[in-house]
Amino acid sequence: MKKIEFADQLRGIAFISVLLVHWFGTFSLDRQLASTTINSDVASYGIEMFYQKIVPDFIPGFGFGPFGVGIFFVISGFVIPFSLLNKTKLQFIKSRMLRIMPTYVVCTLLSITLISLLGNSAEKSYLSPKEIISNLTLFQTITLDRSVDMVNWTLAIEIKFYLICSLIKKQIERGSMTVLILVPLVSLFVNLFSIKLPGMLPTELIFISFMLSGVAINLLYRNMIKKEHFVLYAFYLMSVTTVSFYNSQIASQAFDESMSCTYALISFLVAYSFRSKIKPSKILRFISKISYPLYLIHVTFGFTALNILLDNGFSKVASYLLAIAIVTVCSYLIHITIEARTMSVSFRAKTERAA
Repeated sequence: MKKIEFADQLRGIAFISVLLVHWFGTFSLDRQLASTTINSDVASYGIEMFYQKIVPDFIPGFGFGPFGVGIFFVISGFVIPFSLLNKTKLQFIKSRMLRIMPTYVVCTLLSITLISLLGNSAEKSYLSPKEIISNLTLFQTITLDRSVDMVNWTLAIEIKFYLICSLIKKQIERGSMTVLILVPLVSLFVNLFSIKLPGMLPTELIFISFMLSGVAINLLYRNMIKKEHFVLYAFYLMSVTTVSFYNSQIASQAFDESMSCTYALISFLVAYSFRSKIKPSKILRFISKISYPLYLIHVTFGFTALNILLDNGFSKVASYLLAIAIVTVCSYLIHITIEARTMSVSFRAKTERAA
């Protein structure tokens, strides 16, 4: 499928938003989490004030992290109907697993190896075998094991989203809005009545429902639904999503999560509305190109690099520039050696089916 330029540019912006919260927020303001993630003691390097200055406090409930993740989720919802075309349910699942898992497993193993070698914490063990297996299989949100990289919880949601999309494939292909209405209702029911489900699955259902906003935009893009029907659906979906968040396992974060999801959807819709006028940025295009491995290693590789550089007397500016260079080069190498090759295999399989 030919890349849709506005969505591709947004992917780069989404990553930058996530990078900001992790490298300048979590690394400086939540040093305990940062230390646990890279199995090293992270000291205070005086970066806290910078992050506090760039956070737009005048926007209620805005968070760089939830906002960036929200954009990623809408983009996923938007592109998935294209992936469903001309595939059986099994072919769709295989293609998505081939797209996600090889790069994810390589990045996760590299992160575990890096931290095992360079971690300087007094703890005897970094991760237990159970934690390694649950992370590699993306079951960590079900088993409630700690995350290797702080971001793979979103991949666990993506996998479940693919499974649900495969189940409602025919309805999506027909442009049926009924199923897009029912799925959020199931999520609302589960969270409102505290239905017992494994791990974080009740909360994951909320994000999966939110991703359907992207599916609805795809149907609008392909003229399968009317604009007024989409507007009504968007209001319905965000209302149900908000109520679900307030009754979820993360109810304490409900306002920030629901507002950031709303801002993400609005941002996507603005870009969609002006898609013909958006001029491609080479920088954003490059970030988007390597965004998957970049997303997967920016915490583990980035935190480790920053901690070592700052701890050895490098200036803050030099440390961040060098860390960006290290993570970018590593991500590009993973992209060309793993990600691009698995994408090529998937493309050849699609071509053979078409022939």
